[in-house]
Amino acid sequence: IDSFSVMKKLVGNAIVKAEKLPNENRIGIDADLDGNMGYDLSAKGYFDPSSEGAPAKINLEVNIDTFQVDFLEAFVGENISKTTGFGSGKLKVYGLPSQPFLDGNIYVQEAGTTIEYLKTHYTVPPTVVQFRGKDVIFTDTELNDKYGNSALLNGKLFLNDFKDMRVDVTMSSNKFLFLDTRSRDNDLFYGEALASGYASITGPFSDIDMYIYGRSLEGTRLQIP
Repeated sequence: IDSFSVMKKLVGNAIVKAEKLPNENRIGIDADLDGNMGYDLSAKGYFDPSSEGAPAKINLEVNIDTFQVDFLEAFVGENISKTTGFGSGKLKVYGLPSQPFLDGNIYVQEAGTTIEYLKTHYTVPPTVVQFRGKDVIFTDTELNDKYGNSALLNGKLFLNDFKDMRVDVTMSSNKFLFLDTRSRDNDLFYGEALASGYASITGPFSDIDMYIYGRSLEGTRLQIP
C-alpha cells in the first residue's frame, strides 16, 4: 500500500500479507511499514472473522523500531503543537478491531510538546510510557520547562477507542513554568507564571478543565489589561 495514512497522517508505505491459516477460521496477518516517513514497525498475528453471532477480533504483536511522537497530534487536535521525539517498543493489540486493547511499553526519547492553552513548551527526558488496556499511564514522568525546572507528571490518558480521548493528570513541582502566554493568546490576562504547587488537567481534549494550585515565585509576570 503506497502512501498509507492513519487519521490523515502519512506514515509511509505498508506491506500487508494476509492468508487463511490451515485448519482454522482465522486469517494470518504479517504487516510492515517501511520507515520512510519515520515509522518503522511490524505486526504479526491474526484476524478472527465474525461467526455464529460472535464479533470479529484481532490479535497482533506489534514491534516498533521507530515511531514519531508527533503522531499524537492527529488524535488530540489543536491542543498540542511542535511535538517532537521518537519511540520504540512492543505492543499487543487485541480485541474488537474498532475498540482494541493495547498492552505494552514504549521507550520515548527526545520528546517535547507545546500545550497550546498554556503556551508552555515542555521536554521529557528518556522515559517509558505504559499502555494498559485502553489507558496510557504516566508515573512520575519528568517534564522540563524552558528554564530547566522540572515537574512530575502522574495520571492517565484514556484512549476511548481513539474517538474522544480524555485526560486526567497532575503536574507537581517546587518551581515550574505553568503559563507562558502573550496578549495575542488571551485578552483577559497573560504572561509568565512560575509557581510551586501542582496543576490538574482533566476532561476530553475538546473541553479541557485546568486548575493550578500553588504559590507564585520570583519571575512571575502577569498582565491584566
